[in-house]
Amino acid sequence: MLSTPSTPPPQPQQPKYTPGNQGSATVSEYVEKYAPTAPYVYPWILRDIKSHQTCRFDTMLKALLARCSPEEADSDLGDLLKNCLEVVLPLCNEDSKLRDYLSNYCKDMPSETARYGPFVKLCNYALDVLRSKVVPKLPPSDTIDEKDRILFHVSDTSPISCSHGHRKPDVLLVPFSAAKASAEQDHQHDQWIDVIMKTAISPPRNAFSWESSLLPLEFKLAKHSLKSPPKSYEIKEPNHVPPIRTSKDGLSEDGLSNSTIATCSTGLTSGTSASGAGTSEATTSTSIRSTTSKRTSSRASNKSKISSEPTSNGGQIRRSDRLREKAAASGSQHSVGTGSKRPAEDLTSESSGKRQKIEEPTVSLHVNIQTALYGAEILSHSPFSSFAMAMVIIDSKLHLWWYDRQGAIQTHGLDFIEDLPYFLVLLLSLQRLPPKGWGKGNMLESSVFIGGPHGEMELKLGQRVVKHWGIQGRATNIHQVHATSYPPRIPSRLTEQLQNQGTVAKLLWVQSQRMLESVILEEIPNRMDDISEEDRAAVEGHIPDMIASKIYREYETKKIRKDLGIAAKDIENRVLILSVFRRLKPITELEGDEFFRAWWDCVLCHRVLWKLGIHHRDISASNLMYYRHQGRVMGVLNDYDLSTLTPPGCDKGPTGTDRTGTLPFMALDLLEPDALAGEVEHQYRHDFEA
Repeated sequence: MLSTPSTPPPQPQQPKYTPGNQGSATVSEYVEKYAPTAPYVYPWILRDIKSHQTCRFDTMLKALLARCSPEEADSDLGDLLKNCLEVVLPLCNEDSKLRDYLSNYCKDMPSETARYGPFVKLCNYALDVLRSKVVPKLPPSDTIDEKDRILFHVSDTSPISCSHGHRKPDVLLVPFSAAKASAEQDHQHDQWIDVIMKTAISPPRNAFSWESSLLPLEFKLAKHSLKSPPKSYEIKEPNHVPPIRTSKDGLSEDGLSNSTIATCSTGLTSGTSASGAGTSEATTSTSIRSTTSKRTSSRASNKSKISSEPTSNGGQIRRSDRLREKAAASGSQHSVGTGSKRPAEDLTSESSGKRQKIEEPTVSLHVNIQTALYGAEILSHSPFSSFAMAMVIIDSKLHLWWYDRQGAIQTHGLDFIEDLPYFLVLLLSLQRLPPKGWGKGNMLESSVFIGGPHGEMELKLGQRVVKHWGIQGRATNIHQVHATSYPPRIPSRLTEQLQNQGTVAKLLWVQSQRMLESVILEEIPNRMDDISEEDRAAVEGHIPDMIASKIYREYETKKIRKDLGIAAKDIENRVLILSVFRRLKPITELEGDEFFRAWWDCVLCHRVLWKLGIHHRDISASNLMYYRHQGRVMGVLNDYDLSTLTPPGCDKGPTGTDRTGTLPFMALDLLEPDALAGEVEHQYRHDFEA
């Protein structure tokens, strides 16, 4: 008879724990199936950036310059920035064309879209002029291949496809090769100067891809005309503009609400400053709002107003006046986005016998949410990217965003008309960034050598079979593996299984202080010396076989925060890990007795491991796998990234205000207020319930 592990007296020392996934990481596995468009996914992205950190613009500028020349990263970056400012200052004061382009941008504009072309011309002209500038300790521009030269290109009206519909950045920073490939057929052989000053000011014929997008830009119009540029510039401290604060209305503090599906107001919320404290400053443009369609000032007045109404369960929904009038006419109290089912009488009252078409909710996303969605797409479409950047421009105020697996960072704003020298240094730093400086490492292009318990192996990553979407979290991606050679000390039985079943590579960003999965898996055999044959049979063959693993410490997320002087806990630092396993299949592919057998194998394995002090703590459907051995289905309890080690026989796990696990499968006890307050210990029954 199967008995659950007993609960021994409390142990004197509990293992350390780290916070579980939040935001988009909790739903990444299901977001493609259940959240097809932006209105449904943005609440999760809001969670990713709601606690973003902030830094000074010139501090971020120094960090970017350091990435242009890694060998100078430990030198005085203040001197490097000063040298760059001295090089660009004559351009600001003496280049008449540059000043003309800047003045054109300041002219009265009828709409937001009218600013795209003048901005692109200004930036691309500056990039062209900056190519010839030499700055001590900064690599010259000719070290960048022509195909990798960067330029700004209008992108609006050319939607970029993604897993959840499409996105339409206003302007994109792209490589020269991508701009030529996306141009009209007649312009695909244009020279550099023609592309940057003519082709780039119009939307591309063929939409750009997220893989080729280096930096998306989102514009907002607060003033139709801007103050003329100063008559002359000098090197001085930039006048920093407060960060843009994100709306709180999109997501309630205690979780999702129905109101988040329909609208996101444009109020402002705080981030975390470089000192770790929240910032209470607000941007001067407090009424900035971005919509799913580009608008002119004349369209804005015709938009339907959004109002809140109570639901039957006491929540709040948002709907436009038009939808409320339509609902009132039909006598229905249900609205798009509430998740409520239609009443039976509604289905029978239609003379045609057909259901009325339910309209997609129209949302108005805050500009910070929009750019974060762009960042999520860049990170998701380039699985080896260590970070993504985006830019918000409100009139002449520029804010730079940095997104990585630890979170988001926003710079204070820079008025690029008043502080043109700093803007030109930004363009200079972006121009001199090597391909690696954009965080787009590509392991698909070459073989990878990694070691493991059986020795070193050589492999090449193939097609991605599991894709992560979002910003924060582990961001697990699974790739097929083409093994050039297997480790020399690998057991013969495993070699045969690998040849028959294949191998996969798991790439993920783990918290650096968390115990690695490789350590957990290596510890399991060490704890099986004195167990019964029945318990041994429940574990052997039912845990994953890790072939090799490698840690890429050069991609640690704490590095940029150290460079920016941002206070961050070591526990939040994430590092990229590549692990190779025997290929397994999800038990959801099975049916009938085979499904039950594989599931029961996982239950028995989990029970024995728990008694041995190996607590899985992330039970979900995707972590129950199987393979076939001699015609028999073998269930495998997979994924030990969130597991902990305790003394054998200890039933109690850590407590804390953050829970580990996959949200849809977590035990309800762990989601109650007392659990979130850190008063509930993670026990065997919580995993069993999952």
